[in-house]
Amino acid sequence: MESTVYLSGGVISDNTSKDIGGISVYDGKITVTGGKVINNSSKSGAGGISASFSTMNISDGIISNNSGGTGGGAEISYGTFIMTGGEISQNSAEDGGGIGSDERSKMKISGGSITDNTAVHGGGIYADCILELLPNPNPVLDLYPDTNCLSMDGGIISNNTATYGGGIYLNDGDCIASISGGTISDNTAETDGDGIYVTKGDILNLSSDAFLHQQE
Repeated sequence: MESTVYLSGGVISDNTSKDIGGISVYDGKITVTGGKVINNSSKSGAGGISASFSTMNISDGIISNNSGGTGGGAEISYGTFIMTGGEISQNSAEDGGGIGSDERSKMKISGGSITDNTAVHGGGIYADCILELLPNPNPVLDLYPDTNCLSMDGGIISNNTATYGGGIYLNDGDCIASISGGTISDNTAETDGDGIYVTKGDILNLSSDAFLHQQE
């Protein structure tokens, strides 16, 4: 039976785990329309929310001050992440301070804000996708029939910091990212890619409706 989680209010805070700090969903879906996921921590996985073989849909709420290995705020693995609203802020991780994706996942950003997160790779978003090598383990991935690991047509990614890829880090050489709208601004990378870091072999499609800005 598919697992289903609805978060519309309340607070999930101050939890600590080796793998997942706040909420873990496997083979199902999680819908966040409110509430707070704050001050949770994990050594290896997501500090805030993790979804494996699942869909995570965020339209409101706050995910903040969490820390983890991959995905300080949220992690998606073999699934689909959809963000139309809400706030993911002040989280930290090795990969993906705000959001980290892993293993044949897709992300769609249409609204909300991803701000003030920190990481080594991808202060705002870390996209690690291998699209060709594995069979489709979950029909939910067909929600977006294109091959984009990351699609963005709205929302804000700003004031995030990382060693590589202050705003977004595309990893593995198999990622295709399409950015047709939204704002990516004032992110900082200590080494390379203040706004977006693209690994060799990745593809970035950027349209004129997207706004990228970097403070001098």
